[in-house]
Amino acid sequence: MTAARGAEIGEILFVELLGGIGDLLIALPAIHLLADSKPGARLRVLTFTPAAELLRGDPRVAEVLPLTDHHAHAVHTAVRDAVTRRRPDLAVTTTRHSGVPAAIRAGRPRFAVTDLWRGPGPHEPIGDRYVRLLAADGWIRLADDARQPAGGQPEPGLTGRFPPGRVALDAGELAAGRRRLAALGGAGPAGPGGAGGAGRGAPVLLVPDVGMAVKRWSAPRWAQLARLLAARGHPLLHPHGTAVPGAVAVPALSLRELAGLCAAVAECGGVVVGGDTGPVRVAAAVGAPTVALFGPSPAGRYGLAGLGAIIGVGRPRRARGADLQGLPGCPVRRPLAITEQECWWTARCPLSPDGPACLADLSAERVARAVAAATGAAAA
Repeated sequence: MTAARGAEIGEILFVELLGGIGDLLIALPAIHLLADSKPGARLRVLTFTPAAELLRGDPRVAEVLPLTDHHAHAVHTAVRDAVTRRRPDLAVTTTRHSGVPAAIRAGRPRFAVTDLWRGPGPHEPIGDRYVRLLAADGWIRLADDARQPAGGQPEPGLTGRFPPGRVALDAGELAAGRRRLAALGGAGPAGPGGAGGAGRGAPVLLVPDVGMAVKRWSAPRWAQLARLLAARGHPLLHPHGTAVPGAVAVPALSLRELAGLCAAVAECGGVVVGGDTGPVRVAAAVGAPTVALFGPSPAGRYGLAGLGAIIGVGRPRRARGADLQGLPGCPVRRPLAITEQECWWTARCPLSPDGPACLADLSAERVARAVAAATGAAAA
């Protein structure tokens, strides 16, 4: 729905119930830009746990409505209750399943945006599309030039305010992340140089697990990458519950603790490497360089390099890094309907009996070169 000219907006409800940690982080720039564009409005966000934890302490979000039950009835009920408890002037949703749009309309908000999936381009990042459509509808004000981000706010670095799409960590959380990294043996001099030369000694957090088998890079490739990085002097870490030979296991962490650790990795000139998964997006959302491995999902739509051209503040979620696409010309990939790909739910690839051919196309050497570029080191 197009914004009514001059409409006063005092209450905004943003519904993000697609289900994953990454889904919320993809929507976060749009959430923040709505807040910046309507500075007098009170913004609530309805989203699933554990992703809801990432909004705690966010200065733009007045209230987080966490939901744990993913069943359709629970989703519909939660949306209905959120709309009726405090009738919003504007309700926005990224979610179209479980009758979410109907539940929003039934609550009779003054204005509603219930289709942020219209007119997708095969190479347009999803988060960018959310922002573009909300701007086209008049709900978000975008930059007039590269110096002024949306909402007329000064450049984020000049205000101390977090740029759009950034997870807000407080000083205590950042300090805890530094202490944790030091205890794990991954701390080094701050900045891209790291210890022992350009990029050498910079910690690398390896995230081998993903939520779906079809997105999983093979264990032998992770082991090979670890050997290459260790030979270049990088301290290696991996999250609790995963395994990479030669890497130090990180204790079990909450999402916010993981975010603090990733921020500390970034301060030491390090990099986070992983597939198309929530923890890698968390790293990018606190400014850590990432090397993200994309197989069946198209990097052009799901990568971490978007938003710069739209909001005029560079890349707010990632300082440096790369989105690596395996087998770019895959005839099976369907950029606008990835869940309908014949490999998506089974991980059975019609091009290879040994697993997804797209991920097999990503060599450990290619990933190591991307890490070297992200840390400022020359590839060996």
